[in-house]
Amino acid sequence: MLALLVFMPLTYCTMFLPGNVAEWLVAEEHPIEALGVLGLLAGTVVCFVMWWEVRGDPAWPRLRRISLLGFGLLLFILAGEEESWGQRLLGIETPPSISEINAQHETNLHNLTALHAINSYTLFASLLFAVGVLPPVLGLWAGPRRRLEKFMPILPIALSTMFIYNQVLYWGFHRLFIRIPAAYHATYPCAYSLGEIKETFGELVLGLGFVFILAKRRHHRRSIDEVVPVARPTGHSR
Repeated sequence: MLALLVFMPLTYCTMFLPGNVAEWLVAEEHPIEALGVLGLLAGTVVCFVMWWEVRGDPAWPRLRRISLLGFGLLLFILAGEEESWGQRLLGIETPPSISEINAQHETNLHNLTALHAINSYTLFASLLFAVGVLPPVLGLWAGPRRRLEKFMPILPIALSTMFIYNQVLYWGFHRLFIRIPAAYHATYPCAYSLGEIKETFGELVLGLGFVFILAKRRHHRRSIDEVVPVARPTGHSR
């Protein structure tokens, strides 16, 4: 958690770097975007692994187990959309029929011209609030937590503060660059670079949330096994 507290503002500070460096860092398939995609893919794998581990666990209600499959699929789709389903990495050309209706001529859904009335950054921020902020905050009270845990895993409250921290950093740097536009040297629009960095950390923290849930569950299981040793069948005496 401390690493995120330090690393997040440092990443926003890359916008002060010379234009060519700042542009390279925030470009498609480059370090900043890749960090978010790795977080989503890690969360995807963890959701499916956790579903496999809890599939027969009576402590996990059926709907909560199923929700792991839903979250795993959601994170996988988000990662695929972020990377345009690997088309640039694999050198695959966008089919003409898709290129004509995609604002960036990519193989993805979020850049379709028909959806341009929808702000993808706002939509993603709403998703993060609905999954990463609201449930952990409501989960601070026993009653709401019991109801929520019937149908979804709840991310750690400490991580929900990271979503808020990320948003505050975004607002702060946005205001700074409005007041001092000369501090930003890249040719990309400032709002684009800020949005990409904010989105990356949202993706990373979301993926880490499920990693922490799995780690906590495994630690809890180990603690139980240490306190209550597994019973071994006794042999018949001769």
